[in-house]
Amino acid sequence: MEACFRTAKHADAQIAERSSRLSLAAQLRTLPAVVTLARLRQWSAACSALEQARCQGAESDVRGFGAAMAAAASSGFWEQAFILLSSLQEQRLRLNVAVVGTAVGALPRSGNQWRLAIQLLTRASAEGLQANSLLFGAAMSSCRSSGAWSCALEVLLACHVQGVEAHPVLLSVAMASATEAGAWRLSLRLLDWLCAEGLRPDSAIYSAAVVAHAKGDCWERSLEVLANADRRSAAGRRSAAMANSAISAAEGAERWDVALAILSDMGRMLLEADHISFNSAGSACGKAGYWKLALWLQSQGRSQGLSTDLVGCNIVISACGGGGRWDISLALLQEMGGMSLVPDIVSFGSALHGCARSSQTEIALRLLSEAQRRGLALGAIAFGTAISSLGASPGSWRESLALLLEVRERLVEVDVPLYNAAISACEPAGQWAHALGLLEVLGSAAGLLAFGAATGACSPAGAWAQALGLLCSAESRRLDYSDVSCTAAASACRIARRWQKALGLVRSAALKAGRANIPACEVALSGLSWSFSWAPALLASIEEQAVDLLVGMMNRRR
Repeated sequence: MEACFRTAKHADAQIAERSSRLSLAAQLRTLPAVVTLARLRQWSAACSALEQARCQGAESDVRGFGAAMAAAASSGFWEQAFILLSSLQEQRLRLNVAVVGTAVGALPRSGNQWRLAIQLLTRASAEGLQANSLLFGAAMSSCRSSGAWSCALEVLLACHVQGVEAHPVLLSVAMASATEAGAWRLSLRLLDWLCAEGLRPDSAIYSAAVVAHAKGDCWERSLEVLANADRRSAAGRRSAAMANSAISAAEGAERWDVALAILSDMGRMLLEADHISFNSAGSACGKAGYWKLALWLQSQGRSQGLSTDLVGCNIVISACGGGGRWDISLALLQEMGGMSLVPDIVSFGSALHGCARSSQTEIALRLLSEAQRRGLALGAIAFGTAISSLGASPGSWRESLALLLEVRERLVEVDVPLYNAAISACEPAGQWAHALGLLEVLGSAAGLLAFGAATGACSPAGAWAQALGLLCSAESRRLDYSDVSCTAAASACRIARRWQKALGLVRSAALKAGRANIPACEVALSGLSWSFSWAPALLASIEEQAVDLLVGMMNRRR
């Protein structure tokens, strides 16, 4: 019996040893396999290899988990990366800085995921890990992308407290975070602190300072930073990015001349202008109405070997359209195919706006149809532009309403400006019934513009009751209707020969505003002339009211 027991014990030992050898072999095979799969971005296969090794009894290796997490993160599967992190913790493997950095870097740059980044950073500190500048930078970038700029500054402070060297990248991220949130003064204080600490600003920090000054409407200071960069730090040599930031600052300040000057000086500073340089300068010129300069800058970029990109082409199309040269705008749109560019929503929208601005209604509608044929999901602004262009013609109200109906059928978001444009299209044709119907659809969202256009639509048709009702509705909503609306309502009363209503409206409007509405008075008085021809007996009753109106007009003109 004892011999049998010794034999069984020996067999168990052999089995255990064999199992251990198999486990070690599996472990030795797993790690290289996972790393190889991770480098190929086959994160799913890497996860399967980890699970298979676990089932075979292989001891898990944090390096394998880190590689699989990196593969999942680089493929955009941040949730899977965090599942791997949870599995790693369940197996009681010790975290390292690389794994935590991978997890933080995997977080999407939107929403409230920055909270997870802070939690991971806190956990790393609790487990005694010495976070480095890369880990702090990843956490700060997550905070910045989510708009949590104050948390980004707290991370920077924690970095300083823990004795981690404040890498210039960290400071540039913090400055950019503060600037984007409107705290540009704080951003500049960070730059002062950096210099006081004896640290050397680099190009990224100077670029952030340029943008910060621009946000604070101090574009002149942006130029000073650009000019002094070389003098203060060799590491902060002027770069094209810094110059581009300065050009953008000038663009935001509507200083097209400064933008052109910086672009011209880039050659002297031995900086190579790129697409961003020319596009920003072209945008500045276009916004100022200098479409010829925007067009010239496009040709200058091509002469320097830069092919026209989509953004640059859209800028010139918009500049030419805004400058009344819808023909050039349309020609550029047609030439985009030859430049290997595919027109997008902005391209068609800018060209459409230029045509509508120049009353080229038919061409604007053709552009709208072509954009739809190409499958571009045009928004309410493009449709509103087309409807507004139709509104200039009294006979085009039907097309305006048809376009509005098409927008609703296509499930494009129908906003208030779109309805306002349709109501305005009904105004010249006197289509007050349609205008009132659209106003009813707007409901509480209707504003002064909608009420004014609807009141104007009542005027040609003499719909005096509806016009006065609209003024009362606007007043009940605490909307101060304009003199134009009052005049339109008075005109509706005059056309309907409701002179008493017209006089009453003008008097009440004058009492409310504390002044006489001259155009409305003239309309009301013009309605009295016909009364004398058929009812002379009414002269005495209206004489006093007419005199009051005339006195009001005379006082107003003084």
